[in-house]
Amino acid sequence: MGALEIDYSLELHWWLYGECIGTRFRLLDKEINILIDNNEPESLDYVSDVSQRLENIPFDSINTEYSNYRYSIFDDKHHYENARRAAEWKQGTDSLFSTITDEIIGKLTDTAPDLTDKLWSIHKTFSKAETGEDYAQAMTSCRRVFEYVTDCLFPATDEIVDGHSLKKDKYKNRLLEFAKREFKSKVNIDLIVANISSLFDEWEKLYALSNKGVHGDPHRQECRRCVLRTILLLDDLISIKRTPFEVNIKADKLIDHYRSRNPGDS
Repeated sequence: MGALEIDYSLELHWWLYGECIGTRFRLLDKEINILIDNNEPESLDYVSDVSQRLENIPFDSINTEYSNYRYSIFDDKHHYENARRAAEWKQGTDSLFSTITDEIIGKLTDTAPDLTDKLWSIHKTFSKAETGEDYAQAMTSCRRVFEYVTDCLFPATDEIVDGHSLKKDKYKNRLLEFAKREFKSKVNIDLIVANISSLFDEWEKLYALSNKGVHGDPHRQECRRCVLRTILLLDDLISIKRTPFEVNIKADKLIDHYRSRNPGDS
């Protein structure tokens, strides 16, 4: 808030932008909120003036938000140490998710070679989404990742285990059976079950929002949670694998490569 590309873990940045200039706006995706302390006439006139200045900038909406004197001398959390901790937490979280995504690409793509393309599709669809249909498409991409990875880890079979079918459309049963066979502890299995259930719940919520024609913030928030839960489920699957994932190389690519290098062979 206040300025872009500012690092509040650096004390000079905080004093210049957090203290001297102060926080005046909050950017929320394509919306901007003008921060004011109260609804006094002087504050409302300020909002009117700033709103007119921002009209030529292509924000989806320009809103008013009451800060209730936050970021002022009346806010006991408005100091450098608190700003530094918040900045370092955000940086650490970025690093944490970077580690997770690195492991997903580095390990799961051995057995699910098309996973990179499918994850990229989720990213592109979600980052550019503007309508309910766009978010529904991002959700569908998440579901395809779930189904594709399940097919790679535990292909469909006519086998019945503990009364549960493991056929093509039984993705949930097959993924849980994979988890059981890679058993480390009951905690791991329970975690997989909980995360799959959460992911299915997000899909149902997004389907409901799409059917109601709802879009905007509620739809984007649900879709974002769907994307995050998909990533965390992939991380869970990596954590329970006791041995390296089997490398899955498509035979037709090897054959084509061999023939291109040895055109005289039949």
